[in-house]
Amino acid sequence: MWNTNRGKARELGPDTLTDEQLLSGIMCLNDEISQKVFDKFGSFKGMCDQPFEKFYAIKGIGKDKVMNLALAFELALRVVNAVKEDEGYKR
Repeated sequence: MWNTNRGKARELGPDTLTDEQLLSGIMCLNDEISQKVFDKFGSFKGMCDQPFEKFYAIKGIGKDKVMNLALAFELALRVVNAVKEDEGYKR
């Protein structure tokens, strides 16, 4: 069995993680705190463009963890924009 969601992702692949487990792995959170984030924002889409302070209000989340999420969102945005550009879409 896995001690962490990162271990599960390593063994079975990141695509096997639930949204909560993926968030937990990205932000280095325990599952309980990850669930609190989803309870507050509803989804990854609901987390986008939120001020960092809203995340800091959740006990167990600090600046480094929020920055991990912000960087992951920026990476995802760049990938989506690159795919759109390859398909002839404009930003």
